[in-house]
Amino acid sequence: MSKAIDNQIDHFLSAHQLKKTAIRCEVLNLYLSKPYALSQHDVELSLSKKEFDRITLYRTLKTFEECGIIHKVYNTSGVAKYAICGDACNHEGHTDEHAHFNCMKCENTYCLPSVTAPKISVPKGFKSMNFTYNIDGVCETCVQKGKK
Repeated sequence: MSKAIDNQIDHFLSAHQLKKTAIRCEVLNLYLSKPYALSQHDVELSLSKKEFDRITLYRTLKTFEECGIIHKVYNTSGVAKYAICGDACNHEGHTDEHAHFNCMKCENTYCLPSVTAPKISVPKGFKSMNFTYNIDGVCETCVQKGKK
């Protein structure tokens, strides 16, 4: 683990008043080292050689989501994936109002923080609880592979 990532892990855990445990460090290291969102299954595969069980991993992801460290996004197949949140997210809610890009070739899901979601107003009497802004296509890596 690089010193920069280790510092980010310390920042996330202390900012959200979470104890520094081996699984929390491993999971955050994994998310910080990938440019795309990861499902629980992806994390399980990456940590398969470690001594962590599924329940502990599930609880870790749930805690991170509740604290505003990661946010959930669904890919085109309906699989829940998680990505690192921006600094504005916290236990009160997720404020990352950006697009997510689902690659139809490699099936990776990327956060696009520079592509902000449009403001949506719902009709009177309705209460909006969640809004997703997903774009389906082919990611830069897969486009480049296709050119070769």
